[in-house]
Amino acid sequence: MTTMNAMAEVVREAAVAAARAVDHLGVRNENENEHGEDSGNDENNLGHLKRPMTLATFLNVKPPKFKGTLVVTDADNWFRAIERSLRTQHVPEGQHVKFATYMLEGEAEHWWQGIQRLLQQDEGDIPWNTFKDEFYKKYFPRAARDANEMELMQLK
Repeated sequence: MTTMNAMAEVVREAAVAAARAVDHLGVRNENENEHGEDSGNDENNLGHLKRPMTLATFLNVKPPKFKGTLVVTDADNWFRAIERSLRTQHVPEGQHVKFATYMLEGEAEHWWQGIQRLLQQDEGDIPWNTFKDEFYKKYFPRAARDANEMELMQLK
């Protein structure tokens, strides 16, 4: 029994060491510099094969939620904040829409479900720029942006 306990302890210590090694490596790819840019040091030319980030890891930074609003600047502020969260966590662009739309709630989530059905007729992933365009059409339309810019110009 003592031998089994000792073996279990060795396995447990190995698991803890492996977890620490993974934590030490972090989210950043070894071949990227501190700005998330390719350093060119990829001997095997595999720098393009980055592990996808998990939603759980992304949620650790507590990205803002969005429920929909009539205040256009609130929508713009949310979008800028979610972009900052995605960028800071080095989320691959292919996951931006999935992670950002997870933060939608209530009316905004309902709106997205409808738009998603319209856009996914070819069953492909929706590009980030398409999501951004649709979001701004709904929550910060061009007329509102122009009016906001005019108001800011008058304050100067």
